[in-house]
Amino acid sequence: VSRPPAVLDEVQPDVEWKRRARCIHNVHVYWVVSDTDAYSLFEATFAEALTKSGCGYPHLHLNVCVTRPKKGQVLEPPFVSGRPAIKKMLPEVLSAYISEPALLFACGPRALVDQCWDSAVQQKLQGAHVHFHHETFEF
Repeated sequence: VSRPPAVLDEVQPDVEWKRRARCIHNVHVYWVVSDTDAYSLFEATFAEALTKSGCGYPHLHLNVCVTRPKKGQVLEPPFVSGRPAIKKMLPEVLSAYISEPALLFACGPRALVDQCWDSAVQQKLQGAHVHFHHETFEF
């Protein structure tokens, strides 16, 4: 849960890419926006990342969570309606990678970061290997 380019910067190729590519296999992005117009600002960045996904790059799993879709608007992937259900989402994602360590990077308001932290701790107590990094902002 973060500003998308910040997350994508970490999985885009650079001089160190060959070394890091062994470590990062999958990237699950849950980006929360108020409406689909916000996505258009980063659409080209996501399109490029999705095109490269799995072709020597980590597999990108993109979910854009829209909290206030326009009336009558039908959302199709990568868009989903509402906020991510962190307590449900994290166990589902981690269950696909049982033997692999995971990094949960959360960026947002304190309440969202706290939900991510609580869910990560719960998963750790159940045996998952979860690292946690966060940044908070308030408006």
